[in-house]
Amino acid sequence: MSKLEERASDVAKDYMSKGFNCAESTFMAGRDVLGLSSEISSALASGFGGGIGRSGGICGALSGAVMAAGLAVNRTSPEQKDPYRRAQSTLQLWPGQQAL
Repeated sequence: MSKLEERASDVAKDYMSKGFNCAESTFMAGRDVLGLSSEISSALASGFGGGIGRSGGICGALSGAVMAAGLAVNRTSPEQKDPYRRAQSTLQLWPGQQAL
């Protein structure tokens, strides 16, 4: 795990302790560590908590981390770099999770 990932993990744990769900916490931690600002980030991620709407599906923390990885890639047009490589790297940090 890189220092950036370790820092994001610590920040996510802090958000969790404040009552944010897993997806909100990981997404907002990624946003914070990357130095980005957004008032809507927790609202954007809130439905992913509990395995997407508390369905027990793919982990909300993983969903939040993949969204944060997307922020890091910052792809704004189809011509830009491949966004999937970062998402695949993030997925590998969650053993046992598989995309649906």
